[in-house]
Amino acid sequence: MSIDVIAGVDIGGTNISVGLITKTGELLGHKEFPTEPAQGFESAVNKIASHITELIQSDDYVLFGIGIGCTGRHNRADGSLGNVEAFLPGWQSKNITSAFHDKFNVPVTLENDADAAVIGEHTWGIGQGTSRFLLVTVGTGIGVGLTIDGQLYRGTQGAHPEIGHHIVDATEGTVCWCGSQGCWEGLASSGAMTDWWHKHCCRNVQDVQPMDASQICRAANMGDKCAIEAVNRQGFYLGVGISNLMTLFAPDMIALGGGLMRSLDLFMDNIQKSIEVNCTLVPHHNTKVLPARFGTEAVLVGAASTLVTSDIC
Repeated sequence: MSIDVIAGVDIGGTNISVGLITKTGELLGHKEFPTEPAQGFESAVNKIASHITELIQSDDYVLFGIGIGCTGRHNRADGSLGNVEAFLPGWQSKNITSAFHDKFNVPVTLENDADAAVIGEHTWGIGQGTSRFLLVTVGTGIGVGLTIDGQLYRGTQGAHPEIGHHIVDATEGTVCWCGSQGCWEGLASSGAMTDWWHKHCCRNVQDVQPMDASQICRAANMGDKCAIEAVNRQGFYLGVGISNLMTLFAPDMIALGGGLMRSLDLFMDNIQKSIEVNCTLVPHHNTKVLPARFGTEAVLVGAASTLVTSDIC
């Protein structure tokens, strides 16, 4: 008996994930590969399409639709990518929904990655039943999605609020691609952690191999003092941003997802300490801070959910 499935696609600045999800939110399988944006938009579309086809052919699956979650701001009305030049140079204004509709002739949706993730987690994941729910994705950048009374919050003209770029410490960090110094993404994303590590841990070391955030986390687990300092700093600034979300929204729950949250246990103590210090005006103990149910697949599953949850979008 054939099974209707939705292909979920998560396009990030570092990696792309493709998976098949049932109409009830079960992830049947997925693949991940480097984004390699310099190879061009068409190359990425072809790779994604190839992986979708391979997954569909692995069993008796029928493709119902394709949901895409992508970093940046987009034109949902016509399916074109918005301002993604910082992560996906050369991709801006490319019509990604048309590209996949032409290949598969099924409905295709496009959402900001954080909005997709919060829709999925509210529909099928950890946020079910909450009235005020936020999902924070921490990876190459930081994105935040918000549902209020079961509805995705959108800004004016349907814009995605760029909460990841609110200022948390104007005296710290380098200038972010957004143009500001000390924004949350510039201090607490995986890229910010690697930048800090290379600046402070490699000053007097020759021929040091570049380390990404996952390698720094592994080094911290092995007792490397500078890596531990990088992780502690990361946890502090993640906690400052989360404190601000609690102060602004007093939510029922904040879920944490994205690639860096594979190592959430490393950061959680400093996140909680930062919340205790910085969140004093609302009852923050009433807000649960938990890992997203779908973890690093939150965007993938959430993008798929947009094809069956039009009432929340």
